[in-house]
Amino acid sequence: MSSIPVIRGRPLEPHLPEYREMMKYDSGSAEADAEKIPGPSDEPWLNVLATCEPVSPPALEQAIGDPATRSAVRGKIIDVGAGTCWATARLSKLPEVTEVVALDLSEQFLTTVGGRIISKLSGQKRKNSLCGRLVQ
Repeated sequence: MSSIPVIRGRPLEPHLPEYREMMKYDSGSAEADAEKIPGPSDEPWLNVLATCEPVSPPALEQAIGDPATRSAVRGKIIDVGAGTCWATARLSKLPEVTEVVALDLSEQFLTTVGGRIISKLSGQKRKNSLCGRLVQ
């Protein structure tokens, strides 16, 4: 997704277990798996979210809806383990948030699926940056 900047980190070394995980997403096999999950959305990853993480979106909504925690959600935010970027998209819509940096192992996944989900959920692209492979 060219309209969202990508920050590249150091490549993972093939002997690391995280490398195998990243390759699952880079190769497209995770995308093929997602397409097998039934659901009402035409976006497979939103069906995966609804099936595999059904409490995550309501938990985020509760956190940003509660004045005690909402006051801490401002400025520059990092979404660690962003995956599909659904939380990135949601957080980018908050007026107090100036930027959301989505961090995950697979740059390929972030720029394809992440970009798609940010668009699908009407995230503010101008507030997003995608970080792939930012590993020390």
